[in-house]
Amino acid sequence: MDRSCPRLGRRLTIRLADAAPHRDNRGVDKLRRLFMRAPIGLYRIWLGGVMGSRFLLLEHVGRSSGLPRKVVLEVIERSEHGTPVIVSGFGEKSQWFQNISADPGVWYTIGRTRTRATAQRLEYGEAIQAFERYRIDHPRAAKAIGKRIGVSLVDDPGAAARQLPLFWLVADESGAE
Repeated sequence: MDRSCPRLGRRLTIRLADAAPHRDNRGVDKLRRLFMRAPIGLYRIWLGGVMGSRFLLLEHVGRSSGLPRKVVLEVIERSEHGTPVIVSGFGEKSQWFQNISADPGVWYTIGRTRTRATAQRLEYGEAIQAFERYRIDHPRAAKAIGKRIGVSLVDDPGAAARQLPLFWLVADESGAE
């Protein structure tokens, strides 16, 4: 489709085949983003407890903007001291992963308890063991997650450990609020 652009004083050519999918994807992306970010609203109004202890709200600082960022993540396990372990399901391209790699100082909220912590990446061997425990404790979730992210947590925890970074959220001395 050709259109005249009076500001530029020339014609613009827009191919409908290129334009239409982009418009459709924006709506889908907005809907997906709204769905994925909905749990953050529960934590804002102090209803994070309905997410249970398997989820937490991670607050971190944007590596470029310096602004506070929030994401709700699954806790795949807890240490004997209660330290949560989280996984980056989109690997190293995840925004929150990149942010906490740049600045590991974070806050996390489980239920109504907010805790200052430092994110520490698990070593490869520890990550394999964590994925194996997760597979045993939550077999259906491990299978479903593996299908969604394209890495089998059930058949090959080693591949999962190579592609999906795990972090301990070690509480700072000041502890919970």
